[in-house]
Amino acid sequence: MKILHTSDWHLGHVLYGYDRTDEQTDFLMQLANIVRERQPDVMVVTGDIYHYSNPSASTQRMYTDGMLAIRLACPTMTIIVTAGNHDSPSRLEVDSNLWAHLGVHVVGRIERGVADEVRGRAGDTQGQDTAEREKTDAEREKTDVKREQADAVRRQRDDMLLDRHIIEVCDASGQPIGFVAAVPHVYPQNFPALGEECPRDERQAHFFQALLDRVKERNTGGLPVVLTAHLAVTGSSSRGHDEGVGGMEWVPLAELGRGYDYLALGHIHCPQDVPGSGGKARYCGTPLAVSFDEDYVHSVSFVEVEHRRHGQLGQFDRFSQSDRFIQSGQFDQPNQRPKIETIEIKARWPLRTVPAQPEPLEKALNVLSRYPIEAQHYIRLQVLAEGTYLPADCMEQARSAIADKACRLCLIKPVRREVDSAVTADLPDLSLEEFRQTTPLEIAQRFYQEHEGEEMGEELTAMMQEAIRRIEERSKA
Repeated sequence: MKILHTSDWHLGHVLYGYDRTDEQTDFLMQLANIVRERQPDVMVVTGDIYHYSNPSASTQRMYTDGMLAIRLACPTMTIIVTAGNHDSPSRLEVDSNLWAHLGVHVVGRIERGVADEVRGRAGDTQGQDTAEREKTDAEREKTDVKREQADAVRRQRDDMLLDRHIIEVCDASGQPIGFVAAVPHVYPQNFPALGEECPRDERQAHFFQALLDRVKERNTGGLPVVLTAHLAVTGSSSRGHDEGVGGMEWVPLAELGRGYDYLALGHIHCPQDVPGSGGKARYCGTPLAVSFDEDYVHSVSFVEVEHRRHGQLGQFDRFSQSDRFIQSGQFDQPNQRPKIETIEIKARWPLRTVPAQPEPLEKALNVLSRYPIEAQHYIRLQVLAEGTYLPADCMEQARSAIADKACRLCLIKPVRREVDSAVTADLPDLSLEEFRQTTPLEIAQRFYQEHEGEEMGEELTAMMQEAIRRIEERSKA
């Protein structure tokens, strides 16, 4: 099965006030061309379709136009889209029935109400233990039958819930060639408690394994299985990712269950194989940089997974959540490592940090003034902050340096020299009594020296004295 794995599009993202519609549209057209050339069996988009949960009408139209172009590039390809933490599940699913007619499966959320309702009914039946002790054998037998019926209904409803996340992938002739178990972003505490009551902190692991077990029941032909998830797996590199946006809640790889041949992950922007996965779990990364710290190649992943191999009768093929070995007539041996190819996405407007190493403001402005006139780049100016602060007009100076250029200035990043430990080593520790006798200005000067590696200058000292004077006058008033 040939899989095109892409994620974290962040459509609608605005970079320091600059609209990125042209870049994002260009990416979608590149993706359509990749689909046209490679003709995948399935494309999985593993979350963060949009950057904002309430995208503009123009951004939604860009998404729709892009998806239609991708569909036309390979009409037989199955497309699966799951929600990420930036997406609104309900908004993403609002036209899912319409998309389904075009072979696009949208999974924005996990249904919980039906399974919880049935489990609640089963709990009501099971809560009659005290009264049942007083019943006759005939009455107890009737109660057991009701319990079994309730359990059967619950299992059926749970299977229905899980089946919503299982998409069968077929080839051009309509023959099944694989399965995708599609899981959107869900906070660990919000996963449903399938089956028997499950502690809230175990529900995530329970759901993933139950889903893979359900795929196993349906996958009688030993076809490749792809699992999708939008979360941060422990041990992965979050290089360049702004953890203040979207957050990072790390999940051990083992909690995502056993039984998949490829785990298509979204959320972390740096493309990488997950350590300890044997090359079977991967972040394809974001196709366009969202921040200047994402200084790596942005791409999509093209993955090929082989048909599973079958073992001998009587082998144990899986370990269930209820701690029982399940024996079957044949078992699926692990597939070989998937073949993964990284396909680079060319950014129309790359993000660049200038100069590569921080320089004092004057030198940095000189480097900026010599930047190529026609280069369409977003610029972060990196300045070595020699003094306490940069001049108030530094941004205006930087804009003047590129007034005749195509590049777009986004921000100035001040970088301070590392504090020489030898400078602060001579500062003696203060006792409580010495601290009480130290003036506010002396404390400020000490703090400055410890953090900046130099003594506070005359200008800043005068400003600090004036601030202290005003505070003292205000406190006396």
